[in-house]
Amino acid sequence: MPARLLLLLASVIALQTCLPAWADGTKSFVVHLPQRLAAFTAGTAIGTPIALVRCTKRELVKQTKDAYQLGGVRPKQLGYVSAAFFGVPSGILSGAFCGLSDGLADSWINSKDAPFGKESFSLDKLEF
Repeated sequence: MPARLLLLLASVIALQTCLPAWADGTKSFVVHLPQRLAAFTAGTAIGTPIALVRCTKRELVKQTKDAYQLGGVRPKQLGYVSAAFFGVPSGILSGAFCGLSDGLADSWINSKDAPFGKESFSLDKLEF
């Protein structure tokens, strides 16, 4: 199966070199495909772990605060410890799903307009 995929990618790249130049500036999907695939692959490999860490951190804080508000325990230290017991696992799980979807979406959406840009690597809205 990997040999077929490699043959398909090689044929797409070979097809791109045979296409005529577009004088009016319009390009078809086939012309952008090799560049878009390379940008998507790089954005996925680099941007998805960045999005995973960022979303997991955001979700950990959000889920722990939500669990603390739902708990109703008034001693502050005991309330945060019990809230962290429920908030940390749910924050890690929701952060992983959020980061995976954000990383893939950022790399695919931005692979056409701004390939290899900071938006493609999930670095556009830093909120640490």
